Amino acid sequence: MHDPTKDTTDDALVGDWRILQPRKGHRWSTDDLLCAWFALDTLDQLGMVPDRSLDLGCGLGSVAMMLAWALPGLHVTGLEKQPSRITLARRSVSRNGATDRIRLVEGDVRDARAFLMPPGMAGWPLVTATPPYWPVTSGTHGDDEQARCRFDLIGSVEDYGRAAQDLLAPQGLLVMVYDGRQKERLDRATSGLWRLRARPVVAREGDPPLLTLGVWTLAQADTSPRDPEPPLLLRHTDGTRSPAFSALRHRMGMPA
Repeated sequence: MHDPTKDTTDDALVGDWRILQPRKGHRWSTDDLLCAWFALDTLDQLGMVPDRSLDLGCGLGSVAMMLAWALPGLHVTGLEKQPSRITLARRSVSRNGATDRIRLVEGDVRDARAFLMPPGMAGWPLVTATPPYWPVTSGTHGDDEQARCRFDLIGSVEDYGRAAQDLLAPQGLLVMVYDGRQKERLDRATSGLWRLRARPVVAREGDPPLLTLGVWTLAQADTSPRDPEPPLLLRHTDGTRSPAFSALRHRMGMPA
């Protein structure tokens, strides 16, 4: 009989919470950490304490669990299309004793409104997303789980943007991480929203920024443009963590 534990690892996530991941293939990443942290940082700045949030394309549940751990009063719903990933995510949520606060729904981002906006619901106060970065035309790939995490085979950044516009509450926030080199696609995906924050991410000192952290809302607070914030540096040239990255990890309950 096949032993599924041989195909997975049991790893630290945040605080004393852990996450089950495939031993090979797509695993949770710094992108997920940045998404959860930027959401919390924005909530802190605005003085907002939402009671519920939605993570689109939640994968292994890393962002959903990070937010639930950091905000004990938050109830998080995660939406994921791939059965194998949502199965692992549910096992992780149960292992962390969080089934009362984290609900994982199997479904397609492109049809999210149909089952995540019941009649009478005003919308979600917080929506997070880390969509696949690469269009299907950008390289050679299969149609396996790993390819669907990297290429937009089952939902593009434009699909995520449309879903968020349908799902956000009037004063709600969309927090998204995307490839900073594809600014035109990101702008197109969020064309119906007002950008509240933007911050490029530099992985190593001296390198160009590859990621962009963004926050959008339906409500336009004013008409003045918001300039991007200074880049967030993660590591120095020698590979050591920057003070900002160390502080970020501490905020998220990760070991020093």
